[in-house]
Amino acid sequence: MFLGTRSTAESEPIQIAHEHIACALCGADNAALLFELGGHSSHGVYVNGVYRRVAGRESVVRCRDCGLVYVNPRFVEAPGIAVYSAEEEMTYYQMTQADRRVGNAELLQQIEGRLARPGRLLDVGCGDGLLLSQAQLQGWEAWGLEVSGRLVAQIRARHNPARIFHGALTDAAYPTAHFDAVVLCNVIEHLRDPGHVVAEIARITRPGGFVAVHTPNIDSLAARLRGPTWHLLQPFDHLYYFNVRTLRRLLEQHELAVVGSFALHGQSKVKRWLLTLVHLAGLRLDNGLGLLARRES
Repeated sequence: MFLGTRSTAESEPIQIAHEHIACALCGADNAALLFELGGHSSHGVYVNGVYRRVAGRESVVRCRDCGLVYVNPRFVEAPGIAVYSAEEEMTYYQMTQADRRVGNAELLQQIEGRLARPGRLLDVGCGDGLLLSQAQLQGWEAWGLEVSGRLVAQIRARHNPARIFHGALTDAAYPTAHFDAVVLCNVIEHLRDPGHVVAEIARITRPGGFVAVHTPNIDSLAARLRGPTWHLLQPFDHLYYFNVRTLRRLLEQHELAVVGSFALHGQSKVKRWLLTLVHLAGLRLDNGLGLLARRES
C-alpha cells in the first residue's frame, strides 16, 4: 500500500522481535530461501508514530512441499508498531479511488451474473467503504469489516453503523451462512493466519454463495523479472505471496470451489484490453490475482 518517499531523522536502525513459523497452507516446516530484503530507506515501521528503519534483512521463503511463498521469520506484532501512518493510509485511498471504482464495478457485475439477484454482501477489509457504496447503489445489502478505527469512523458516517464492524473477522461472530457474497480484496496477504480467516469466510457464506479473493500475484511477469526488487515484496506488510495454484488450494481446503477469475484492471482501457487477451490465453501475468469461488453445500 505504501506510496511516496519516507524519511526519518533517526540514524540508528532498531531491532524488532521476529518469530519462526511453519507453512500456513500445508503445515510443513520445510522452506527454501527465495529473497532477502532490506537495507533501504523504506525498510522500516512506525514506532509510536515515528518512522524507524529496522536493522537486518527480512527473508522471503518458498515451501518445498506446496510452493507457498511467505515471510519467515516474520516480525512480531506489538503495541505502538504500525506499518503505515494515517497520512499514508489517506493518500493511498485518495490516489487509487478512480481505479478501484472501475475494478469494483466489474467485480460486482461478475458476482451478480452468477446470482439471481443482489443479496447480502460483506467486504472484509473494506477500507474507505467505496465498494460498499457501489454495492448499495446496485441493490446489495452492504456490510463491511475494517481493522482501522480511523476508517471505520468515516464509513459509519455514510453507512448503517450496525453493518460496519471494527475489528478482526474472527471476532465479528456473524451467523453461519449469513452472506450471499464475501469479498476479500488485497487483504489475505496481510493476514497472520490466512487459513483460519478463509475457514471463517466459508462458514458465513451460504451454500451456493460466492467468495471473491484478490491478492498480489507472485507469478506475475513483473515479479518474475524484478525478483527481490518487485514493488509488492513488502515484508512488514505483505506476509504471504500466492499464485493461482496455492490460492486455489487454500480455498478448496475450505469447501470453496473456484469457478472463475477476475482482475482489477483500473481505468486504463489499453491495459484492460491487453490483460484480457492474456487471461484468454490461459496466462495470469499481471500483478494482481483474483479468484472467484462458490461455497459448496
